[in-house]
Amino acid sequence: MAALLSAALLALPQSSWAIQVREFQNVGAVAHVIQLSVAPVFLLTAIGTMLSVMTSRLGRIIDRARVLEGKLENAPDHSVPHLHAYLATLSRRADLIGRAITLCTSTAVVVCTVIALLFVGDFLRYDMSLPVALMFILGMILFVLGLLNFLREIFIAKASLKIGPGTLRHGANGGA
Repeated sequence: MAALLSAALLALPQSSWAIQVREFQNVGAVAHVIQLSVAPVFLLTAIGTMLSVMTSRLGRIIDRARVLEGKLENAPDHSVPHLHAYLATLSRRADLIGRAITLCTSTAVVVCTVIALLFVGDFLRYDMSLPVALMFILGMILFVLGLLNFLREIFIAKASLKIGPGTLRHGANGGA
């Protein structure tokens, strides 16, 4: 069946094809596209590393919130407002990290789309420079927004960090 289809396609004059398809035997062209996609692949590695750090921080925030929620049940009345305030801070941090993870994951999807567009454009001999450029710009905007959310979470974590004798006295505050 495939042989009949390819024979029928080869019988058609090339000018009748809407899009010229690159021959499979041109390994040099594929190698060139792979070279073009190396930079976005390095970017994917950086995004993956950032996602790993962010998910680790989210896990620590969740663990700390669970510990404080456990303390809340048996806490003396004077400690309850401090625990609620710290839980609210942890909730805000979790929201920021969640947003940062979403933005960075979206960046990874956009970068993968850029790589796919590079291959499809080269394979179909279609100029994909404008869509690739726009997708890359979109990816960078998403990545910057993700990093800004991550930075905001770090600032909140630093501001809520209690080190010293006051932490032992209240028992509610601690860094995550």
